[in-house]
Amino acid sequence: MKFVSGFLGVCYDLVVGDCWQIAAAVVLLVVGGIALLRLDAIPLWLLPVAIAAAIMTVAPLIIVIETRAGMRRMGD
Repeated sequence: MKFVSGFLGVCYDLVVGDCWQIAAAVVLLVVGGIALLRLDAIPLWLLPVAIAAAIMTVAPLIIVIETRAGMRRMGD
């Protein structure tokens, strides 16, 4: 059991890390991309490019927002 809990802990740290918001955004973007694909709103070849571009746009925004929020909390 200790091996399983250790393995799950490593997986959690690998995927989520310090910012669960980025992991949640990636999951939402992938689910949204799959939904667009199922609705035939986006061609298959464009899906990985669109998801990668969205992740590269959203991740830095989340980092900036969280950094500013942390700075405000430290200032209080």
